[in-house]
Amino acid sequence: MRKGKSGPAPVCSICGLTIRNIERRTFVHNLLLLGIASVLTKLIVLFVTVSVFHSFVDLFDISVYFGYAANVLGGQIPYIDFSIEYPFLFMIPVLIPLIPTILANDVTAYVMGFQVLMAFFDILTLFLVYLIGLQLFDSKRAFRAALLYATAFASSYFILTKYDSFPTFLLILAIFATVYGMPKRGYLAGILGFFTKVFPILAVPYLVLFNATKTSRKTELISVSKVAIVCIMFLLIPMISLVQDWYRPYLFATGADVGVYANTVTYTLYNVLNELLHLPISEEIISLAMYALIIGITGSLLLVSWVKGIRSPRRLLVLIAITLFSVIFCTKFHSPQYLVWLTPFYALLLIESYWNMLVFYLLQVVVYIEFPLAWGSLYVNRGYIHEIGTAGWYGSLTFFIIHAMVYVISILLIVKSDPSLYDDIRSSINCVISMVRRRDPPAIVRE
Repeated sequence: MRKGKSGPAPVCSICGLTIRNIERRTFVHNLLLLGIASVLTKLIVLFVTVSVFHSFVDLFDISVYFGYAANVLGGQIPYIDFSIEYPFLFMIPVLIPLIPTILANDVTAYVMGFQVLMAFFDILTLFLVYLIGLQLFDSKRAFRAALLYATAFASSYFILTKYDSFPTFLLILAIFATVYGMPKRGYLAGILGFFTKVFPILAVPYLVLFNATKTSRKTELISVSKVAIVCIMFLLIPMISLVQDWYRPYLFATGADVGVYANTVTYTLYNVLNELLHLPISEEIISLAMYALIIGITGSLLLVSWVKGIRSPRRLLVLIAITLFSVIFCTKFHSPQYLVWLTPFYALLLIESYWNMLVFYLLQVVVYIEFPLAWGSLYVNRGYIHEIGTAGWYGSLTFFIIHAMVYVISILLIVKSDPSLYDDIRSSINCVISMVRRRDPPAIVRE
């Protein structure tokens, strides 16, 4: 029998956006299914946390946010009349839930309003993950990636209790706009994200170098500079002129003013080296080594991006994921909610095998155990609950060793998924070394 010619790949257009690899009806149907899966996951997480594990839904942060909002309602000016530990656009999701609170005249309406708002931004992020997936894969794998994200239960817990859903949305929006050929909108989203939390700015250099493969580095540097200047004029300059310590939210967000947290790899290494192996290595030395690792990893990735360029959306995702991971994994200040930042990338990059997807959910498990289940029973922010050498102390240390191992395995799988990355880094370093050697003046031969 003669095989008929395959028809053109399906394409649909929604709101002026051309989406490949899927028909309009299927696309809308899948969005509905993904939205339902996301909402059900969050409801199940709330139920299981309270009714099955008899743990708690952490509302401490939301209570702090409500305090800020109440101050504004009382006529005070944020950052001037009272300090806030996060950057300036953080106040957007803080103030919006005041609307149902005022209408209902009930404080509990603020909690529900905030959770609904964060769930809304998370669903938008979910849809963006699906759209990015359709640029990378066929429709089935794109749906699988989005479904992984929708059912990420540990991330769902933090989405309902923290504000990270909003800046994460801006980060993924920046990547979405870049992948779909809207570079200036991508720069705008990434830079605005910087005014909510520091993480989104880490992606901007990679967005520039990805776009530069279609234009030039000079063109894109000028383009991102124009967007940055506008944001600085409307956001940063007013804050600098009005607020004396305008930079403090960024110092807090990076953990510069805090000690070593018990759930960090820095603290785990300190306990292994100092307490188990009795090596006289301080927390400060380990922390410096970890920060040096961040600089080394990020520098290598930026170097390969500059020398080789970023020619595929998948390489773009890999580079941003590894950079985010290195900052989250190696700093001395860590919050379990940082998993929210990694989950969109992991959902898109860990779908190629059942083993990869198993690691995806295993990471969700260990972080969910980390918080809320283990908090207060194995550790608190600045140390383990039990005395050194006791069974409880060994239990805490064992858990955080496993916790670190799962994190490491997850990122190694992502590195492995880009088989040419290591060779590209090595050749880029060799290229730079060769350029430096060629510029060295010739040695003077003495007679």
